[in-house]
Amino acid sequence: MPSRSIPTCSAAPPQLACPRCCWDRAAQARNWSSARSTPPCPAGATADRPGLIETAHGGTLFLDEIGEKQPTMQVKLLRFLNDGSYQPVGARAPREADVRIVAATHHDLAAAVTEGSFREDLFYRLKGVVLRTPTPPLAERAADVPLLASLFLRRTSQGRTSFSPDALNWLTGRSWPGNVRELRAAVECAAVRAVPGAAGTVVTAANLSFAVGDGPFPVESVAAPAPLKASKRKSPHWNAAASSRRSNAPGAGS
Repeated sequence: MPSRSIPTCSAAPPQLACPRCCWDRAAQARNWSSARSTPPCPAGATADRPGLIETAHGGTLFLDEIGEKQPTMQVKLLRFLNDGSYQPVGARAPREADVRIVAATHHDLAAAVTEGSFREDLFYRLKGVVLRTPTPPLAERAADVPLLASLFLRRTSQGRTSFSPDALNWLTGRSWPGNVRELRAAVECAAVRAVPGAAGTVVTAANLSFAVGDGPFPVESVAAPAPLKASKRKSPHWNAAASSRRSNAPGAGS
């Protein structure tokens, strides 16, 4: 949330914010330092394809999980932070870009520097304004569970589905060891299995219990099949009558 709020509240164009997960090695090799794959193109590169830096020029490049960044990519990032230049894949000369870097990680980067898995010079280069957001688990924030669950349900069903009273009690009574990610997955799964009724589509405690694997499949989630229309019903002797007509047709036995 803070990483998305910084570009929105700044003078830089927020639409240029470009998120990137640093553990995507294939995407790193393809897109990180490349602004465009100019001829001669390396194997697998596509001509005239903008990379991350060019896309984020004039805005913000958000690097998620910076602690997972590979050593070779750390060098490229450090070079760009030092002088604002980068070398496009296939280009013979470096280029410059005006990009704000916002990085996030759940690792202790100071410990990673001590262990040797993260460059010390890059650590101090990135260490500008550090926002530490220690968030307690959902088990300690029971009052937030209904608010978050309602938000996820509204996004999933576009506001056409609601929770039953027993579902809200079930949500607040669970410890949620997987925190917000588990809560979101459970709500989305339960919303898919909710069956419309006279009072609208309602997610029950049975739907949620099944979604997290704590309960059996709710019987009310199985909608009764619609009866066949009279015009669609077939005679029980239809196959025999059709076979008889085919066998009596001229030339059927030849």
